[in-house]
Amino acid sequence: MGNFYTFDYAAKAVNKKDNTQFLVYYNDETKLMEDTYIAEKWEKELENNIRPYIEQKLGALDEFWIEYDERTGITYNVNPNKPSSYKKYDAAPFIQISIPREPDKNDKEIFKEIVSFIQKDAGLKHGTVSMNYVKKGVPIDDKEWRETF
Repeated sequence: MGNFYTFDYAAKAVNKKDNTQFLVYYNDETKLMEDTYIAEKWEKELENNIRPYIEQKLGALDEFWIEYDERTGITYNVNPNKPSSYKKYDAAPFIQISIPREPDKNDKEIFKEIVSFIQKDAGLKHGTVSMNYVKKGVPIDDKEWRETF
């Protein structure tokens, strides 16, 4: 479930209402019990909003993941009992797209279209999108497209 640096141990939990899996942990830095619920919920929401479009533009993906900071809910003071959409906040996730083929001459334009879609249609205010060429975890080409907005 990602890389975490503020704790040593965590318990996995599931919100039965929306089926979101998340971690609950004691944060050694803040000395408080915290969780990753909002980060996991927003990752799932954003993926549902953008993955179909990305697959339509690029075809099959080798890897696709979205990562918000595990403390996103705490940082933005989001009430987990009334969690709103990522669209209402400035939280900036990292989006990784890996496609299992050689680079194509149209990829730069397609990448720009994907970033535009993520911003305008999916309503993400800030983030970093990265696209590379990987098949079964092995790099095919060292070309990578990346944009932060």
